[in-house]
Amino acid sequence: MRRVRTSRERTVVHVPLGSDAIHLKVRVRSYECVACARMWHDDLGTLASGRTLLSRAAVDWALRRVALESASVAACARTLGCSWNALDRAVRAAGMRILSESDPYGVVTRIGVDEHVWRHGASGDRYVTVTVDLTPRADGRPARLLDMVPGRSAQAFANWLEARGARFRDRVEVVAMDAFFGWKQAAARMLGTAVEAIDPFHVVHLAAGRLTMVRCRLQREATGRRGVKGERLYDCRRALLKTASLRTPRQRERVDALLADPVNDALAEPTATRRCPELRSLGRTLKRHRADILAYFTHRHSSNGPTEAINGRLETLRGIAMGFDNLEHYRQRSLIHSGRIKDILTH
Repeated sequence: MRRVRTSRERTVVHVPLGSDAIHLKVRVRSYECVACARMWHDDLGTLASGRTLLSRAAVDWALRRVALESASVAACARTLGCSWNALDRAVRAAGMRILSESDPYGVVTRIGVDEHVWRHGASGDRYVTVTVDLTPRADGRPARLLDMVPGRSAQAFANWLEARGARFRDRVEVVAMDAFFGWKQAAARMLGTAVEAIDPFHVVHLAAGRLTMVRCRLQREATGRRGVKGERLYDCRRALLKTASLRTPRQRERVDALLADPVNDALAEPTATRRCPELRSLGRTLKRHRADILAYFTHRHSSNGPTEAINGRLETLRGIAMGFDNLEHYRQRSLIHSGRIKDILTH
């Protein structure tokens, strides 16, 4: 035989009605057994998880807004009328639970790898290595973020590949990357049969970088300092990186005047390339990555463009969140923002 020993009121944040917050006042009763004096209380597990102040429906509502509408956690917390800390913990936990119940690495055959700066400061590691699933591109679907790890090195990428297991590594056929040699080293060591591919964008980016280095060197040789406004080399810094068809009339005039300057006649001599260390460096880099560059033309959907797009989305995420100071929180929010969770929530 049981009897009610006591009761207490618990407030649970629920799904808002329009812009109005809904807080449920729930009476939780505690019972005791008359015969053995054992105690228990009402189970609210179907309403809320554990001792959280948020209902399951409220967490799901916030997760969908954060993942599908790129809403900030702060905006969702204001609408729900709860604290940012409580909602942030609940959203990240719900997102990671959904991802853990799926198999994000099961059908991956093409991956892209790149790095970006996740925080700005003098202390701590500023870079993360980002791995993206390019497999959906074959069906016309968007690429999805697979994971990110701290650091920017061959070892960081190799450790991530090793942690995925042999089955995952055996399925990977193509690795899209930029010309950073660390990615190639890690892929060659951990993915013996996979093809490394570098798309034309990164090849052009290499050449543009060397051109900028030449311009800066010529500027220092001529003036002994960095360029300033009003000097031809400095004023043409952007126009030189544009193809002729995309230059404005003013940019064409500036470039023509620069190339017509007798001071630069020596650059047009056949032997000028021998005195250009930047060009020799570019040649060595292209020779080292020759097979990777040609692989782009023989393997479809091997562009690393979707990886660059994911990096752009993550930059937007950092703006929405007004920055992050915890790498693991940033990783989890990134997976919610740009990972497979979108496909799971919409299907």
